Amino acid sequence: MLSNHRSRGALITRAAVPAKPASTVAPIAASHAVARRQRWTLGVVCAATALLLFNVTAPIVALPSVAADLRLSFTSQQWVLSSYALVLASLLLAGGALGDRFGRRRLFLAGLGVFAVGSAVAALAGSGAVLIVGRSVQGIGAAAIFPAGLALVAAEFDGAARARAIGIWGATVSAAIALGPLGGGVLVEALSWRASFLVGLVLAVPTAATAARHVRESRAPDAPALDIAGTVALTAAMFLSVFALLEGNQRGWGSALVVGAALGAAAACAVFVVVEHRVAQPLIAPALMRNRTFAAATLVALVFAACAFGPLAFITQLLLRVLHGSPITAGAELLPYAAASFAVSLLAAQVAARFGVRVTLAGGLLLCAGGLVAMHGTDPHGSWTHLIPGLVVWGAGSGLVNPTMTVAALAVVPPRQSGMASGVNNTARQLGIAAGIAAFGALVQSRTTAATAAGKPFPVAYAHGIDTMLLVAGAIAAAGALTVIALVRTR
Repeated sequence: MLSNHRSRGALITRAAVPAKPASTVAPIAASHAVARRQRWTLGVVCAATALLLFNVTAPIVALPSVAADLRLSFTSQQWVLSSYALVLASLLLAGGALGDRFGRRRLFLAGLGVFAVGSAVAALAGSGAVLIVGRSVQGIGAAAIFPAGLALVAAEFDGAARARAIGIWGATVSAAIALGPLGGGVLVEALSWRASFLVGLVLAVPTAATAARHVRESRAPDAPALDIAGTVALTAAMFLSVFALLEGNQRGWGSALVVGAALGAAAACAVFVVVEHRVAQPLIAPALMRNRTFAAATLVALVFAACAFGPLAFITQLLLRVLHGSPITAGAELLPYAAASFAVSLLAAQVAARFGVRVTLAGGLLLCAGGLVAMHGTDPHGSWTHLIPGLVVWGAGSGLVNPTMTVAALAVVPPRQSGMASGVNNTARQLGIAAGIAAFGALVQSRTTAATAAGKPFPVAYAHGIDTMLLVAGAIAAAGALTVIALVRTR
């Protein structure tokens, strides 16, 4: 009886409520479908981005185990870290152009497949050369995923919603990079260093399956053909410049090979500029680079990546090699940086909306500079807690800059050029990572070698090298802030 009474009451209640007109039901249903698709797209792109950025920092804590197992020199270890970012930087712009022309979803899925193959090669590597090859193949896949993913997000969202979506994407970037050392440490200690690369294969497959089902295709109707000459020239310029930085200490800065690489990089840059002004469909539109705000955002991406991720690699090695922490311990000791970076990145969009892009970027870079300098004075026989204040300030600055520089880059280009814009921004970011690891590694190595030759024990010598690196990185970050003030305009 009670059940029947409730049923009749429910029928009466439903009958008393006027049905919504069919003309309003359809738009509401369509709106829900769009919202669902947007959530899936943002979620899949964030998952893939987290995987790619985890692959930047997780191997850092695995490096001592890798070096011992495969007998790698210091320069070879730098190549293991840099090769991924270097290949990624070299091909990102081409990836953006291909995605605009042939379909961003299609390129996104293909990139995940290539990334999975590279992860398997790296995980099974029996020598340093094979490991570097695997890392390079990972970089090829990532060069397709990065610009295609960000362009998919830009195509799904508009206006303030796009800024919020990119803010979430930026928070994902900060969290993945910052938590990479801890996650890598857990994998190394629980399994082996190979697990830190195998995770790329394990996670890429379900991410691709989800994207195939829930992400819609998008492309630019009038997308240009790939600028092959520009791509070759730019790739050569970046590879030769990073090669010179990586090999300088080992081969000698005045050696014919290193000097030749530096000169070749300069020549390739000149060729690239000439090509871009002459081809009908350039890889980077010259008019785009003449936009002061876009140019500043690109420069900020380069400087920020160099001053954020380059020092992170060698601070991690300080915790592992000098302060004798385990991989998990070293990852946990970097959590102040991770927590501050992630928390602030969630608020970066609101800060930029209130104070403007110029103030947010400049302020973030100054915080990065202050945090780096605050970590100066490392005691090789002391505690890691000396680093905590600097890690927090450095992380807060990173959280402000990371999403804001992407918003600044995409805000000044039309949607049809979102692939190109995201490609340029991410190219600068990845080139900064590769160049930062190479340049700061060369600096740390040279200062450590000089101090060791002067009779100082290795822990003291290495700490001296780290202190020099922190001061130089802080100065470069501060110079980046001045560049933002000079170039970025609020309108």
